Amino acid sequence: MEFIYIPLGGEALSGKDTAAVILSRLLSNLGYFSIIKPLSDPIKAAIPPTGNKEEDRPKWQAYGNERRIKDGPDVFARELTEFVETHFLNCETNKVIVLIPDLRLPAEFNFFRIFKKSFIIKIDADEEVRRTRMGEVKWKQYKEKSQNDSTETGISSIPRDDFDFILDNNEDNIDILELYLVSLIYEHIDSYIKGEELI
Repeated sequence: MEFIYIPLGGEALSGKDTAAVILSRLLSNLGYFSIIKPLSDPIKAAIPPTGNKEEDRPKWQAYGNERRIKDGPDVFARELTEFVETHFLNCETNKVIVLIPDLRLPAEFNFFRIFKKSFIIKIDADEEVRRTRMGEVKWKQYKEKSQNDSTETGISSIPRDDFDFILDNNEDNIDILELYLVSLIYEHIDSYIKGEELI
């Protein structure tokens, strides 16, 4: 059994979750078995969402930072891979593609780069675009409560050249995003999964 990890990094509202959903569908259409597994699952299990992300985010950040101090900066990456490689070990397929829609920290990036077979993507969107997507009121709350947390600033500290691919997602058009992702799969990801493209 081979596990291939595709973490997606980017700032809030860059489109990571949407891209992961589209990638999963496109990969399934090609016959691959893929799952979406966020790094934040243990955090949201400990502090369930209330429906107000701007209010929830600081609580999730505080809990996540406490766990990282206690158990190491890559604790959630380790827990994710342990879960996946235990629960999907006996799948009726020879490859499991794991899409991770919330890569944010250098320690998590380094874990996947060093210890796992991974193709790491950065989803880029300009701040003005992200502010428009969130709305002025929620954007102001986000900037006041979350912008200085390491989970929001960490992704920008990773050199752009260290990512395997950077996808520009400034268009608010899901069809355009899908076209970009189709191209990414056929030009890079499919051959990487097959072992034809070495990173």
